[in-house]
Amino acid sequence: MSLSQLPSVNDLVPLKPHPAPTLHWINLPPGATWPKLRESASPDSPTEPLEEFETAVWEAERRLWVLDLHFDFWCGLAPIIDALTATPLHFQVRILSGRKEREEICRGLQERSSELERKIEFRILERDVVHDRFALVDDDLWHFGSTVGGGHHLLSAASRGWYERGFELQQVFDNVWKRASR
Repeated sequence: MSLSQLPSVNDLVPLKPHPAPTLHWINLPPGATWPKLRESASPDSPTEPLEEFETAVWEAERRLWVLDLHFDFWCGLAPIIDALTATPLHFQVRILSGRKEREEICRGLQERSSELERKIEFRILERDVVHDRFALVDDDLWHFGSTVGGGHHLLSAASRGWYERGFELQQVFDNVWKRASR
């Protein structure tokens, strides 16, 4: 087969359909004009995740990468832990966060799922190099105004569907991952 007979990039079909970018309000019920404020997350009261993000994690096939300097257990990981533990974890999970947050995540995982703790790769950002919070679920780039996953108790928003920008985040994530400490 010659090169001219190979399909062009425009002929290739993505593995999953890529929806258009969307905005998701956190703690603002449909039709409401005032946020539904919740209590801060705690061991006695973990928060609920953004439903669309939880679904994306359930459906992930290759990766869940989190880049969130303040990603913590009760507000970030606990709300999506059911999606991560319901079936054998068959995709890569990497979390880039701060030192204090990593210690909290490890304690929370030891209490809930030591098997999951062994499967999640962590790196610590020693200094502030990232302001916003991002997740890459397969090739779907998510941008969060508060904790990745949408478990924060105050009004916030998340957007997703930035497939054409996912490759850029993958490169940034890889570079930050290499420079972060274990």
